[in-house]
Parts: sequence; C-alpha cells; structure tokens
Amino acid sequence: METKNLNPIVLVTGATGLLGTSLVPFLVNLGYNVKAQSRKPGTNISIDMTDIKCVEIALDEIKPNFIINLISHYPT
Repeated sequence: METKNLNPIVLVTGATGLLGTSLVPFLVNLGYNVKAQSRKPGTNISIDMTDIKCVEIALDEIKPNFIINLISHYPT
C-alpha cells in the first residue's frame, strides 16, 4: 500500500542565501517537506535554473505544492 506524504512540498530556490538560510529551517520546523536548491554544495536539489528544460524536468519530478524563489543575480 502506497502512503501519501501529507506534508506539502516546498521548493526553495536560493536556499543557501541570506533569506534561505533562515527560511528553510523555519519551514522544516512547521512540518513542510522542503526541497532546497542552490548553486552551493549542501543542498538536496541541483537544478540549472538557466536551462528551462532542466527546470521543467525538476518540477515534474519534485511536484512541489509551493515554490519560493530566492535566487538573486550572481555576476560571473
């Protein structure tokens, strides 16, 4: 029998940035199933946010209930 995850899935992009480092643990403490994305190591989701196909595939796989976009411009 398959069990459903009753906790809403939240995809947080830019999870290791200034806001994300506070928001992710806050959401986890509230019971959300957080999928953290960042360009830095230590997050559980790796998505090339500049490639629309990668983003589409990731969204199809993750199926988030909510997306919180905290990505900022990073000059190269």
